[in-house]
Order: sequence, then C-alpha cells, then structure tokens
Amino acid sequence: MLGGPSPVVAVGTWAIDSSPQATTEWAIRNFRANDKKVLVTSVLASVVFLGALAGAIGVQARRFAVAMTAVIGAVGVLAVATVRGVHDNPVVRVSPALAALVVSTAGIWWLLGSVPQPAPAMAAAAPPPPPPPVPEPLRAAGLLLRERVEAPAPAGDDPARPA
Repeated sequence: MLGGPSPVVAVGTWAIDSSPQATTEWAIRNFRANDKKVLVTSVLASVVFLGALAGAIGVQARRFAVAMTAVIGAVGVLAVATVRGVHDNPVVRVSPALAALVVSTAGIWWLLGSVPQPAPAMAAAAPPPPPPPVPEPLRAAGLLLRERVEAPAPAGDDPARPA
C-alpha cells in the first residue's frame, strides 16, 4: 500500500515554514495546544472555499474551473514533495496527493459536464423594439417627460441631403 504525508498536513507545514517567526509564535501563544487543529481547519476551510469558488466559476467557464482545481491540487502535490521531516521514497510520498489531484480534476470536469452551458452571446444583437405609442392626450398635455421635443427644421434645409 502506498503512503505519504497528507496534503493538508504538508500544506500546513509549508505555511508554518513560510510564515514569519512572529506569526508562528503568535499562533502558538494564542491557540496553545490547539494551534495544529486551527492550522488544519484553516487549510481545509481554504480548500472548501476554493472548491466552491471553482464550482461557481465553472458554470460559466468550465475550463478555467478545471484549471483552477488542477492548480490547487498541484500545490498539494508540491507541498507533499517538499515537506520537511519525511524521508520516504519520493514516488511513495507523492502518489496519494497525485491521485487526489487526478480525481479532483476529473471529478470537477465530470460534474461541470452535467451543467448546461449558457448560449454564446450574439455578436450583433438585434436592436431593441420601439417603445409603445404614447396616447395623444398625454402628449398634448405635456405629461410625457421622456420624449424629446425638437423644433422642426426650416423648409428647404434638409440635413440628410448634403448640398
């Protein structure tokens, strides 16, 4: 059976190693014995949020959502491959994270395939329909504010026909 560090723990370790020392000390001081639980919960919450975001984006842009899922999985694989304190064979170490990457990417591709895609926008949209005719009593009373009143052009001076 293949085994290796969990991608969640590996990303958490990567976050600890990448954080400034003051941030790490603050977390240990404030969370005490629960600092690892908070770290793992934060990583899992981030994965859930990013997965939901990818799903929401995927309704409009399937390829972008699949690429986003693959990048998130690749971060997990990279974290597992470079985690400190593990001396397993690299293939054994990376295999579970790589399997998770493949399954999650294929899963979102399959799930988004069942969602109907919106019709592509028309390049040249039809002009909007003309407004309904305004009753003559409203026009005569001056109650129509949206209609612009223009002075008639002088007779013999047609702007549509150049001189």
